[in-house]
Amino acid sequence: MSILDREISRKSFLIGSTAVVGGVILFNNYQKNKSQKKLLEGKVERKELKKVNTFCFMCGNTCGLIALVDEDGKVQRIEPNRKHIGNNGGVCARAHASIQQLYDPDRLKAPMKKVAKDRWEEISWEEAIDTVYEKLTEIKEKYGPETVSFINRRSSYGFAFSAFARNYGSPNVEGSASICDGAKIVAHEASAGTNGIMGDFENAKYILLAGASQMEAPRYRLRHVKETALAKERGAILTVVDPRYSYTASKADNYLGIKPGTDAMLFLSMARVIIEEGLYDKEFVEKYSVGFEEFKEEVFKDKYSLENAEKVTGIKAEVIRKTAIEFATNLPAIADSSSGIHKWTNGTMNHWALTCLNALVGSFDVKGGYCFTSGGRLAWPEMTGNNVKAKRHYTEGGWSFHNSVPLQNRSLLNAAILTPKEYPAGPKANAKTVPIYNGNGIKAMFVYNTDPVAAHSNTIATKEALESLEFAVGIDIYLSQTMTYFPVGSIIMPECTFLERWAAVTPRSHVPYVALGEKVVEPLWNSKSAYWIFVKLGKRFGFEDFLKLDENDEEGLIKRAITEAEQPDGTKIDWEQIRKDGVWVSQAERKYRRYDRFPNGKFAFAFVGELTDLQQAVVDAGGSRVPQYVDPVKPNEKYPFRFLAGGKTLWHTQGATRNLPYLMQNFCENAALSDINYINIHTSDAEKYGIKHGDKVKVRSAVGEVIGQAFVSERVQPGFINVTHGFGNESKFLTVAYQKGVNPNYLINDLRWDRISGQFTVNEEICELIKV
Repeated sequence: MSILDREISRKSFLIGSTAVVGGVILFNNYQKNKSQKKLLEGKVERKELKKVNTFCFMCGNTCGLIALVDEDGKVQRIEPNRKHIGNNGGVCARAHASIQQLYDPDRLKAPMKKVAKDRWEEISWEEAIDTVYEKLTEIKEKYGPETVSFINRRSSYGFAFSAFARNYGSPNVEGSASICDGAKIVAHEASAGTNGIMGDFENAKYILLAGASQMEAPRYRLRHVKETALAKERGAILTVVDPRYSYTASKADNYLGIKPGTDAMLFLSMARVIIEEGLYDKEFVEKYSVGFEEFKEEVFKDKYSLENAEKVTGIKAEVIRKTAIEFATNLPAIADSSSGIHKWTNGTMNHWALTCLNALVGSFDVKGGYCFTSGGRLAWPEMTGNNVKAKRHYTEGGWSFHNSVPLQNRSLLNAAILTPKEYPAGPKANAKTVPIYNGNGIKAMFVYNTDPVAAHSNTIATKEALESLEFAVGIDIYLSQTMTYFPVGSIIMPECTFLERWAAVTPRSHVPYVALGEKVVEPLWNSKSAYWIFVKLGKRFGFEDFLKLDENDEEGLIKRAITEAEQPDGTKIDWEQIRKDGVWVSQAERKYRRYDRFPNGKFAFAFVGELTDLQQAVVDAGGSRVPQYVDPVKPNEKYPFRFLAGGKTLWHTQGATRNLPYLMQNFCENAALSDINYINIHTSDAEKYGIKHGDKVKVRSAVGEVIGQAFVSERVQPGFINVTHGFGNESKFLTVAYQKGVNPNYLINDLRWDRISGQFTVNEEICELIKV
């Protein structure tokens, strides 16, 4: 039976058989191999495949792709679109695996209603939308619209999601910043006045990567892999700072195995050396910065001496000094990071200090340094409806600075559901707890394309919170583990994959460009585009913003969004041309030294000084006018190990790609390594506990515990345990991902976070190690 013919039961959605799934895969591979053999022997005529332009949505990089479709309308192959400057001819395993996602038999195939524990019943789209309308209307009338939380990770139709929430009347609309790069966003906004900053790796002569593996799991653009490689080929020095010996570290000229969470100490002690030696860019500092003297006073404190920095970071004093001098004398230089240094209670401080390193050597908006990005523009429909009253976002209870910091703390969602009468107050509140929303807290959730059970700290509390809700609605490709903990009566709706809908995006880049994603095939089964879903919901609620939209004209919507927007270079995009190319790229040259992009139009990078509202908010929350080193949580006798839940690979995007056999590499049961998240332990620690590679071990914190397989090596620092995210899926409806590996968030405290940005602190747990 073909996976395209495999249908869902008309009565209920039951657990599928892994044997059936495996059999389908093996049969398809066998048929493919037979066809290839015949083709090589000249017995089969090669058929012409139709090419359709699209862009990948398997992660946030939105690389340009070309889908090749056969005469039967089936996608046969994925190729890179070389005209996209974000990936520039590159394509990773995730993009290739999108075909498996498209035809995955475990996909949601119709709207579902939860009728009992682990049991869902198929319903019509009309019943699903009516139920959402009735239940959310009931909750609004009973408790108020603010008691519904709308959470989203990333999507092509975020504008419609946010507009729906505003029209409904809820201020609680959240993206993924607090579980992703919130600390980096706040640090950039506070110091440089914009989050639109990206490293120009290709033209750099010195690249320092801290907690980032750009050659394995690049952020924002796949092309970073090629750019870093080209820079090295031209003689650039690559230095990697990471407690893990990553793939990128293996390609580096210098590897600095730092003690986890001590990054700001390293960067500020480097800044001290650069200033002491007179190697800083005096012109930039004098003309284009404020607060340098106060910053200098901070880094010349005794605690930033090289001797103390060595004790704190574990990096020898002479290495710190050598790194600082090389960074300042091989210009243009760039220091960049990813989530490795962000997800700590000192996460904003870590990246603020790193950003100051770039400014100190004048590497702001210069070729080969930190450059401002210039996005293209899209003319989405004007969505002005707003029924949000005076109620603030739930995370603002006692958090006075949240009016300025443009982020919300999703880690606090559990408390908003479970303990709304005693909700954790912010740093400026007079009490430790405050009641929110008259003690009602959050009563319902609208979950769009995100998986809190996999992503949020303290999985135990997250599951309890979900089960305590009165109602939940979800939109996703799969029946995720989060949805399995929805209360009875909840609704889930099947979203189609990116290959089954139209879309447009303006990827982050140094040069403005717009990418078009055409519908490659019609939506399979009874799945729908999120645009169709939101418009149908909006019309059912009677929202004027949505009544004027046509849910069946997604192509027209995308055409108008692209062609009606005036681009930064003053031109408008021709529809036929972008359909031909799949992308529009501005012909205007990249502009450097646009210092008008700094805060308040003062042409200044802010080490500190005349504070904007946001900078003052950061000071209020962090207690310092300049970046400083703050100790992370320290191990103790009961919990002697640092636990780091982080690290990404090129072929996975957290839990979003875990159900695809091609990416899970589950082709051989006897393989030496499986694609699971091993519990990484240093050799010396393993010897002390009598642990060998492959042994079962237990990691326990004050929050919970996990059991998994040990991976013993010297790729992590002693006294440090590492487990990556995205595994340990608990949804029996995802037969490939089910129970593969462990979910490290069972160990993480959800009431500990970076108080400046609201960033999750999944890298800061302490734990004990037990051989099972």
